[in-house]
Amino acid sequence: MTTPVSAPGAQLLDPSVLAKISSLELRARAVVEGFIQGLHRAPHLGASTDFAEHRPYMPGDDTRRIDWKLYARSDRYYVKEFEADTNTNLVVFLDVSRAELLRRLTGRRVCRQCGTPFHIVSAPPRAADRCDKCGGELYQRSDDSSEAVATRLDVYEKQTAPLLAYYRDRGLLAGVGGEGAMDLVAGDIRRAVGRTVTA
Repeated sequence: MTTPVSAPGAQLLDPSVLAKISSLELRARAVVEGFIQGLHRAPHLGASTDFAEHRPYMPGDDTRRIDWKLYARSDRYYVKEFEADTNTNLVVFLDVSRAELLRRLTGRRVCRQCGTPFHIVSAPPRAADRCDKCGGELYQRSDDSSEAVATRLDVYEKQTAPLLAYYRDRGLLAGVGGEGAMDLVAGDIRRAVGRTVTA
């Protein structure tokens, strides 16, 4: 006598509960690393299934990557290189001087009553230190002070800026000047992305 085959998970959940939720679609709350693994061709070499090129064997190379068929034809050792699978297609770096960043970040003002943001240079209120919407007092947040912004920029230069060389060495960095008019910078970004990333 054979036992009936049950649905996966039947031993964990009541079958009536499984029947109720069987038509529900499961979705991830957030995209995780590896979500698009293998969907895009990487501009650098690494380990995957897509062959890229041969290169001469160097001492220290993994012998499992030697192409033995090519050795039989040429009597020389060659190593197979493969396209690397990656989720990173491009890193856009907005190049803005420290002085301009200080000007932009320290110029923000916020209404104490309604929270409307202003900028003393690029989006100033009609009346000095007064909100256009409610007439409330404008103030500078503590994290927008010159000292706080300078500290944030120092941390960036020590901890984050070194990543630029990492992405540049892998051909993934597109530098865009970030000090022009907003529509010009946006156009430069679109051109950089269109020129660099291929679907």
